[in-house]
Amino acid sequence: MVFGCFFWPAACKASEGTREDVSYNCRYCGNVLGEGDRYWYCGECGIRIWKTVWGREIDEAVLKELLENGRTRVLGGFQGKSGKKFSAALVLTRRGVELVFPEKVEEEHQKGKGSQEKVARGRSRVTAVRVCSPSPGTVLVEISEPPYKAAVNFGLVSRRMAECLGAIAAVEYIAHKAQLRDVFLEITANDYLFASYLLREKKPRDREMRLAVAYLHQALSGFAGWRARHEPARRTRLAGQPTSDQFPHGIFPWLEMEITKSDNRLLVRLPESPAVRQQFAASVRTAVLQGDYFAVPFSAEPVLRAWYRTVRGREARG
Repeated sequence: MVFGCFFWPAACKASEGTREDVSYNCRYCGNVLGEGDRYWYCGECGIRIWKTVWGREIDEAVLKELLENGRTRVLGGFQGKSGKKFSAALVLTRRGVELVFPEKVEEEHQKGKGSQEKVARGRSRVTAVRVCSPSPGTVLVEISEPPYKAAVNFGLVSRRMAECLGAIAAVEYIAHKAQLRDVFLEITANDYLFASYLLREKKPRDREMRLAVAYLHQALSGFAGWRARHEPARRTRLAGQPTSDQFPHGIFPWLEMEITKSDNRLLVRLPESPAVRQQFAASVRTAVLQGDYFAVPFSAEPVLRAWYRTVRGREARG
């Protein structure tokens, strides 16, 4: 699942950076938005909000509504390619601003905020997700439907980051296996801070943590609904190494990987998923991130291929 992959007109790039002292903050990472001639933008996570959408001007009042609520009321004044006028609500996602038409808005409004979760659970298949990090870098991921359980090593990260990355991996796994709109997720976490971040009760101070939580929120938005809670595990005496050297079998069944041969190395392009990238770096330890690619020496190609086949599971190719 890849978000935010868009190509923007070159003429618009020159307008970036014209004003940075605006008083609006990104809904996803909290960074102060900058303003160009044609759009507002977040320099940290890359979101852009155009000032004109389908022929309608987006003023600062609409911008404020989008940032505070994630969506607007139904607005008029949009114009299609044929010139026909129409009304729609705007919804802010990591991909930018999207349209939602009045019929859909009314349907959601009738459910009501208080009853929406109950309705979603009643009409959907409930899937339980459990993430528990017994030690920094490692997380135990359990999914009830489709059944999955594995210990995943994410390398040198905190417990809360490991649980966040484990939750991302679980959500992307379920999204690949099931129809999103038919699934309601029940997420339990062992780490209190991660649960607080997920429920938006606290804001992460660390930039990487903010971006990972924002990515998780976006991944969750496609499901029928979700809820989360902090559920600490009983303390147990652990034996053995704190991390696993084994690749997690089948954790990324949807994964596609692009490999390009350079002069003296392999260039590996992976999806934007933080879980995939961190698990790859922890598994293929000679990999070095260089821009959009990981550089891997030719000698590590067998390890690279083994990792790819294992994390894809039975659906692996090549």
